[in-house]
Amino acid sequence: MLGQVMKMLERILEKLIRGIVNIRKMQFGFMLDRGTINAIFILQQLQERYMAKNKTLYFCFIDLAI
Repeated sequence: MLGQVMKMLERILEKLIRGIVNIRKMQFGFMLDRGTINAIFILQQLQERYMAKNKTLYFCFIDLAI
């Protein structure tokens, strides 16, 4: 019973927070229809296009944590 109550509370809080917080369109992971697999696919497509043109593409990954 407590698990169901917590799930309801979590959904209510999530909707309130998403209404307040501005999430950028570049955010991947923990987002509906924008998981990390989608980001990896986009990066792979970019890499293949640059390699077809014999150009170099550099990636820099930063994990920000507070």
